[in-house]
Amino acid sequence: MIESANRHAEEFTNSRAIVFTANPPSTHASVNAFATRTQGGDTRHAPRVSGFDYLDGLNAKLRAHTAAQQRAKLGPTAPSAPAGHSTVTPTPQEVVAAVASGDGLRVVFQPQHDLRTGRIVSAEALVRWTHPQHGEVSPSVLIPLVNQLGLGLLLFRLVQRQTVDMLLSLDQMGIQIPNAVNACARTLCTPWLADQLSDQMRSVGLPTRLLKLELTEDVQPPCQLALSASLAAFRSKGFAVSLDDFGSGWATLETLSSLPLDEMKIDAALVQGISRSASECDTVKQIIDLADRLSLRLVAEGIEDEATASLLVALGCRTGQGYLLSRPLEADVFFNKFCLSQ
Repeated sequence: MIESANRHAEEFTNSRAIVFTANPPSTHASVNAFATRTQGGDTRHAPRVSGFDYLDGLNAKLRAHTAAQQRAKLGPTAPSAPAGHSTVTPTPQEVVAAVASGDGLRVVFQPQHDLRTGRIVSAEALVRWTHPQHGEVSPSVLIPLVNQLGLGLLLFRLVQRQTVDMLLSLDQMGIQIPNAVNACARTLCTPWLADQLSDQMRSVGLPTRLLKLELTEDVQPPCQLALSASLAAFRSKGFAVSLDDFGSGWATLETLSSLPLDEMKIDAALVQGISRSASECDTVKQIIDLADRLSLRLVAEGIEDEATASLLVALGCRTGQGYLLSRPLEADVFFNKFCLSQ
């Protein structure tokens, strides 16, 4: 199966390759070829692609945004722990013990809404850790430690199991909506993971389409081709694959051409700037247009005010999540809220 996935990924990558250059005609030609191939090679249904002069500029804007985000995380102005979270960094031993045992870890769910109707259309599963001495530990502290210690797969399985439990509870009420689980590239490149997740979903009677895999940008892929092969394996089993926080990490426009994706999420920092900056608004509009042309579903993250939500709708974004719509909810609250909303 691995050899087959590798062949599929290589064919996919070769067929969708885009070379982003400073030469507009070359850019237009390569993107038109990409747009055709995203339709399965059938030129009859290929979207008409024009107005791609902005691609080079968009690439530059995204790189600048990513660099600024990294500086903000590492520099002297890095944000402090959110209100209610401990400022104490747990030891590696404490992190290992928590992830291995699950003690103090729980999963919360943040709904994603149709921005036009307000209807809940999906959700994202997020991990939370209550430290026995320090209280709530911010995910911005926990996740980097998990990645540094090589515990990503172990944490993923813990969150995934609780997410499947939620999917089962909703299914028993006649409700089926996708729930996304975050995973770094290293975790998703685990050779046997696609088969095992598929078998588990089948064993509990749930369609694989209900479990979405959200590729995070916090860990550089060990190998782009290996990652593409792994994502292709998941999609062949019926799982949807989403790219999280686009514009915040290693992924670029080239990534969108080489990875088999179903969805991408616009980084919250970009989204939150659209009502304050014409440049940020233009960047997000270009991302929305590109996603539409590439037939990728799009989710805007970090929506915190009505002005941003309204502007996103005007720009053509249909789905969003953020504190304006709903904060992450404890499992029982999410279940009850969802059942009441149907």
